[in-house]
Amino acid sequence: MKESGLKRFLSRTAGFFGVRYFDLYYGEKDLRPEVEVVASPIDLDVRRADEKDLEYIIGRLGPETEKNFDFARSIGSVPYVAVHDKKIAGYSWANREVVDLVGMCVARLPEEGSYNYNSLVFEEFRGKKVFQSLMGAVYREMRAAGCSFTANLVAKGNKASVAARKRFGVKFQGVRFIKLPFADPVPIGRRFVVGAVVADQPTIRP
Repeated sequence: MKESGLKRFLSRTAGFFGVRYFDLYYGEKDLRPEVEVVASPIDLDVRRADEKDLEYIIGRLGPETEKNFDFARSIGSVPYVAVHDKKIAGYSWANREVVDLVGMCVARLPEEGSYNYNSLVFEEFRGKKVFQSLMGAVYREMRAAGCSFTANLVAKGNKASVAARKRFGVKFQGVRFIKLPFADPVPIGRRFVVGAVVADQPTIRP
């Protein structure tokens, strides 16, 4: 059995027993320099989301999204939307307390840190630099609030998101987690360092 096939088999078998495995990139962007402005070819208004915005998104994406949003708010996360012609083009969430992995805390953030996650651009608006415009606005707000870096977790298979964040100067390191039943996720192998990008730690690389 090839290695990739073996990994899938072991993952499915472990999942049967309530064990979850995550193979991700942990990334950080240094917010100390000015955040570059990326203009979309369409007019966009990026702002904090209100209840009507969230209701619209949930209506499009379904009840699982509502569950995720409820949890995000319960840990103090703030939602942002990019709006074009009164239509929501995309959204993202930001948190100043924890690094969240599908409803599980994997690290605490220092006072100068922030965490950006749960981002999406609706299909009809893709290819119009909505993600870059949205992230740029969120990064600038985090910087104005005193953050020196912002972090995120991205699945290794999400090549589009990884590429988009790299264009913003996000530096990544690979990280793996295992989640056992009734326990918090724990990293496997090399531990990632929160705040490494501003401490010049060698564990963060482009």
